Amino acid sequence: MGIGIQSKTLILLSTAIILGGGLYFFEQQLPPPASEVTTADELFTFQESDVIGLRIQTRDGVIELQRDDSGKWKILKPVAGMAEEGAVVFLLNLLATSRSDRSLDVPSQTIYEFGLGQPTATVDITLADQTRHRLFIGNRTFDQEKVYAQVDPPETLLEEMEIVLVSTDLLNAVTRPVSEWQSQPTVSPDLESTLENDSPEPAATGSPPSSLDAQEQEELNTELDSPVD
Repeated sequence: MGIGIQSKTLILLSTAIILGGGLYFFEQQLPPPASEVTTADELFTFQESDVIGLRIQTRDGVIELQRDDSGKWKILKPVAGMAEEGAVVFLLNLLATSRSDRSLDVPSQTIYEFGLGQPTATVDITLADQTRHRLFIGNRTFDQEKVYAQVDPPETLLEEMEIVLVSTDLLNAVTRPVSEWQSQPTVSPDLESTLENDSPEPAATGSPPSSLDAQEQEELNTELDSPVD
């Protein structure tokens, strides 16, 4: 009788432990409440104004950008010239404010499956104090809503690598064609008005105006209409 009671007790205790362990595991998989999100979820901790240099490498080539002493951005490669401020500011804002929705620790041999063995884009960032950061951007997630990325990846592969999920805006911001990084010349309103006023007048159609007055024109018409003897 005592043995049977002990067996039932052990079964109930084992069941409780299993259920409790399963609940704990399930809760660990849930994302933290919004109130628990901290600055640790930010990709980087620098400010936009801290950045003085950017080097973006994609499968189409390399673009190097540098901020001069006046605060203007210039293109160093592939062609020298002024940069399109809007494109640069958009990227800087994303780098300074983006957060990762989730991080994963994956075996290093699987890194290529996320498009990070040979990244879709690599962004090298230089700050005013000469601190450097690097961002690898890989493939889109299965639902196409996020992108796999690595923040300041190690120089050599570790046994496990940390990857994060970031907004697709980052991918779109760095995979622009070169023409969109270049500042486009604008024509001032005064110059545009001058060009319009200096444009040649359209050629007149029909017969040129007669230099004869009305009376002379009438006499000429009478002579032309009179019969010839």
